[in-house]
Amino acid sequence: MPSTYFSVRITSKAEMAVEVDDADGVSSNPGGFRLRWDVVLSFRGEDTRKTITKNIYEALEKHGVRVFRDDDGLNRGDEMILPVFYQVDPSDVQRQRDPFAKHFRAHEQVYGNAVVSRWRSAMAKVGSTAGYIFNASKEAELIQLLVKTVLTEMNKTPVGLDAYTVGLDSRVEDVMRLLDVRSNSIRVVGIHGMGGVGKTTLAKALFNSLVSYFECHSFISNVREISAGHEGLVSLQNKLIGSLSSNTISVNELNNGISAIKAIVYQKQVLIVLDDVDNVNQLNALVGNRQWFYEGSRIIVTTRDREVLPNHLVNELYEVRELQFSQALQLFSYHALRRETPTDTFLTLSEKIMSLTGGLPLALEKLKQICPRSLQDVLKMSYDALDEQEKCIFLDIACLFVKMDTRREDAIDILKGCGFDGEIGIADLIARSLIKVYEDSILWMHDEVRDMGRQIVKEENLLDPGMRSRLRDHDEILNVFKDNKGTRCIQGIVLDLESMKRSVGDPSGRFKFLPAELKWLQWKGCPLKSLPSDFSPRQLAVLDLTRSKIESLWHGHSSKTLITDLPHEIGALKSLEKLEMRKCGFLRSLPESIGSMRALTTIVITEADITQLPESIGMLENLTVLQLNRCKHLCKLPASIGQLNSLHRLLMVETAVTELPESFGMLSCLMSYMRKIRNLSIPGSKIPDWFSQDVTFSERKNRVLKSVIIGVVVSLNQQIPDDIRELPAIVAQILMLDFSIFCSALKLLGVPNTNEDQVHLCRYPIHHPLVSQLKDGYNIRVIRRKPPTMKGVELKKWGNIWSMKVMTSMREMKNH
Repeated sequence: MPSTYFSVRITSKAEMAVEVDDADGVSSNPGGFRLRWDVVLSFRGEDTRKTITKNIYEALEKHGVRVFRDDDGLNRGDEMILPVFYQVDPSDVQRQRDPFAKHFRAHEQVYGNAVVSRWRSAMAKVGSTAGYIFNASKEAELIQLLVKTVLTEMNKTPVGLDAYTVGLDSRVEDVMRLLDVRSNSIRVVGIHGMGGVGKTTLAKALFNSLVSYFECHSFISNVREISAGHEGLVSLQNKLIGSLSSNTISVNELNNGISAIKAIVYQKQVLIVLDDVDNVNQLNALVGNRQWFYEGSRIIVTTRDREVLPNHLVNELYEVRELQFSQALQLFSYHALRRETPTDTFLTLSEKIMSLTGGLPLALEKLKQICPRSLQDVLKMSYDALDEQEKCIFLDIACLFVKMDTRREDAIDILKGCGFDGEIGIADLIARSLIKVYEDSILWMHDEVRDMGRQIVKEENLLDPGMRSRLRDHDEILNVFKDNKGTRCIQGIVLDLESMKRSVGDPSGRFKFLPAELKWLQWKGCPLKSLPSDFSPRQLAVLDLTRSKIESLWHGHSSKTLITDLPHEIGALKSLEKLEMRKCGFLRSLPESIGSMRALTTIVITEADITQLPESIGMLENLTVLQLNRCKHLCKLPASIGQLNSLHRLLMVETAVTELPESFGMLSCLMSYMRKIRNLSIPGSKIPDWFSQDVTFSERKNRVLKSVIIGVVVSLNQQIPDDIRELPAIVAQILMLDFSIFCSALKLLGVPNTNEDQVHLCRYPIHHPLVSQLKDGYNIRVIRRKPPTMKGVELKKWGNIWSMKVMTSMREMKNH
């Protein structure tokens, strides 16, 4: 009968990530290791590769265990040994009897007693270790028992961390507070951030900190990569099921996998980590909904794309940000210099490198490999996941907008002029952690991500910049201009004219050949007096000539000094959506042709010398923002302003406007917008505050009384003119099914002269006829003693006091 013994070694440090010399002053993470194999099958005696070894190997592989079947090239680390005695008595192994005795005597003759003595001691130790005795009759049953033991022991092994980490402890503490292990609630935390920022490292550290609290736990790495494989999500489901359950079940269909997972996690507390998720379908297949789980369970999900974290599953979010400068310097010093801090010799150089990597842990680690492309490849995965429109927007931001410190709103306008939905595109890039919006709405992009985008454009044509879609390098742009190498491939150019001024002096003369398809022209402080006379930008979306010395745009309109009038031809800009003219102190008027610019959504004119707006401005049906701040000579608005049905914002700080036209009351969108805010102050225009969400007063006889609250008014102050404090009497009718059941004249008390936060204009006790007749569902019609009808009443009860809000569109109420 053949006799064989072999061991199953469960490795915990099969390959050390780094070797650390404490003398260098670098603190290592004792748990830092990287697993290559989970189990090593080491056999001796007759080769059982095709029998028992093969069967055990396949059984472990089925459960996602990485098994090594030979010793060739194996780097050993800490291990746990489970001896397997296959058709051999353990006592024979322990005492080297029977077939072992002969072999040991032969070895002593070759290697000597000293060496073989150590072998005998090892055999004795193995033989005395509790193991598995396999007989042919119970082989299948024992294999399953062995697999169960291996899976149990593997679950006790923490996942590997990098040997040296910086800033990890504080991040772990932050997320542990979100996870709140002491709570019995089900907590699902989504960890998001850009590629290479340390999400996986944080997830591993959290798993190692929590694993002892849970009997069932699973850490699934590379979800994105595995789900794209042959068996995709089903293979991930089997891996999760195998980690959480002792049952050797296997599924081959997605819905069956969902049912199996729900059956497991519904009965017991579990800890699950899903690393690198990029699609909500992956979450649906693996962890579905919080209602699946037993109370006290914890799930951690890492992703680059915040949008894949649904609210019905994830109840806490944590963004992993870049390392602080000092932390980045410490991590770089370890990887590059094997020290916690650089020596004085390398300090300046190290700080310069830090400014390039921007606190990205993966970038700092990759520096030691002298392989910058590997980091770019990691970051490019997020770019590759974008659709074509999002890719174009991303490249525009990386190559053009970031360099110009472009505001989010301006970028949206420019992209819209190019046919893109900039608002959705930018929101998606933010969700994917590819860009951020900082103070003053400035678009920001990490240097590594920005460089990745610029490299993509550069690779469009490495040798000929004129064949690329976007140009940003000063020298390359000048060479393209000088050698006339521009092609239709070029979609955007950002040229620093300050550096051009230093190189070639002040630009003078005229520009030629500006393209008619130009979408965005921004030249702040432009020293030229005019744009080319043949320039006819029919598709121009944004024109920004802030602080410019332009005297005329095109078709030449001259002036003594700076621009005083816009040319009539500006009306030909049918695609222009945003017109900004800030600090144009000599601008006296706008042309009537501005009414032809139907695409305009925003007009910003500040510190100009204009006295009035053209009547044609009422034709701008898409205009949503009109800003006229500090136009101190502007004394009136045109009657046509009431036709601006889309106008949401009207800003007139420090103007000379003292009265509003009658048509002002027709600005329904503006009124709706203003009702959403509690206070709107227009200082300098002598228009009193809108002092509550629902009450509007305007001065003079043309004022529009939009609403009156009989009850609580919020934030009253003494800015209300005395001549409108007296409110007219009204008639209130209570209707039931359109039949009047009560009618009474109501005398409003008027607005008191007080600075108190809350006052009552009128109080009615519960026994008042108006109140006693009221019931839920009754309608109220309020009319003046003379027509027209006032309509729209809201009733509220404050304790025993009823209050009533009356809506009206009447004008000149104070005169009746």
